[in-house]
Amino acid sequence: MFKYLVVVLALIAVAAAQVY
Repeated sequence: MFKYLVVVLALIAVAAAQVY
């Protein structure tokens, strides 16, 4: 279950990197 959380956090980090 935690693996999905890690993936979501990674996607958010990538999205944030794209914004900045």
